[in-house]
This record gives sequence, C-alpha cells and structure tokens, in this order.
Amino acid sequence: PALLLLPGIEGAAATFCAQAPLGRRVDLLAVDLPALDDLNAAAAVIAAMLPPRRLLLVGASFGALVARSLARQPGLQAIGLVGVGALPSPAFVPAGIRRGHLALGYCPDAAFNALYRRRIAARLREEGVCPERARRHLDALPDRQSLRARLQALLRWTHSPAPELPTTWLRGQVDREAPWTLAQAAQAMPRAAVETVPGGHRPWLTHPQQLHDILEALLVGPVLAQGRGAGA
Repeated sequence: PALLLLPGIEGAAATFCAQAPLGRRVDLLAVDLPALDDLNAAAAVIAAMLPPRRLLLVGASFGALVARSLARQPGLQAIGLVGVGALPSPAFVPAGIRRGHLALGYCPDAAFNALYRRRIAARLREEGVCPERARRHLDALPDRQSLRARLQALLRWTHSPAPELPTTWLRGQVDREAPWTLAQAAQAMPRAAVETVPGGHRPWLTHPQQLHDILEALLVGPVLAQGRGAGA
C-alpha cells in the first residue's frame, strides 16, 4: 500500500517536507487540498486524482477530516486512517472559527497576507519548527478566499459514522490548538486508537521520526494484514 498525506487547513502538501525520507520505504503521495467549502466535495476531487492503489490515509488536522470523507468515496481502496491533531467530532469545532470566517469576508487581501503569515510564523516558532521547514510552510500559505472556503467546510461538517477502517487519532503532547483531550476523542471515536506523540500541533514538522515509526508500524502490522485479507 501507499501512504497518502493530506495537509491541514493551509492546504499545501509542502508542509510534509520532513516526510520525504518515508518515500525510501513506501510509495508516498502528498496532495494539495482543493479550496472548496465542503469536505465531501474536496474528497471527491482528490479521489479522482488518485491511482488505483491500496492507501493508508494520513491527514494533518483539517486534512484528517477530508481523509474521513475520502475513505467513503466509491471505489477507493482505503486500508486505514490516521489523524494528527484533528478534531474527533463536530462538537469540538471552536467557536472562534465562525468569527474568523466572517472576519475574512471583510479583511483586505494585503492585511490578511501580513497578519496570517505573522500568526502562523509565531506558532511555528512556539513549536520549535526549524527555520527551513518553517520557511517552506510559510511560503505555501493560502490566500484569503481559499482559507475562508476551508473554514466554511469546517462549519458545515456534520456528524457521520466513522469509516469502517482501522483508525488511529494522534495528538501532540503540547498541542495548544487541539481543543480536545484523549478521553474526549476516545469517547467520540470509540473504535479508534487514540495516542499522543511528541510535539505540538504540527509534529510532522518537529518530530517526524516518531510519526514515521507509527506509520511504518501500521503499514507492516494489522492495517496491511487487513488489506490483504480483504483482497484489496
């Protein structure tokens, strides 16, 4: 099987620059998220791009919600789902998301570009992201309309049954952006394995090796076995 990496709300696959070494062990796919205001629509666009392969779906934050929808796309050969720093249910969507979505409707582009870059740069520094990885992440930030569309998709997200897949939900040990606890995630997703990993909201940038170990273990363990047993 191949690994499919879906980025967070910034939407750019460049955020996975530290995951390149995984490509020496498994086929690695990383795609930009379409700037659409509906999770299912975004998943359908991505599904149309993918090769006919068995896939372990790995989503970073908002990307994990797209991955959940992607797992339900007809004909997709998903063998597992991993979310990193992602909301376990719509009940945990922060109230500030709606305010942010409304504010973006009035914010001039120039002001948005400066303020958003400054905000994300500060968070990357707080998490200890190295300068080179931070630069790549900042250079790929979305424009105002793209971010607003993804926030709208988050606001439209409604509860749906979790995909019938082996699921792992990861939370950074010092994540200040994930408004949920391990216990809350386990209650919202009772069949998922809920664990912590070192780092904050972007452990794929600060602690890539720990994430690599988890993903490789899933690929050679029960997820791969299940995929073979299903004849995928």
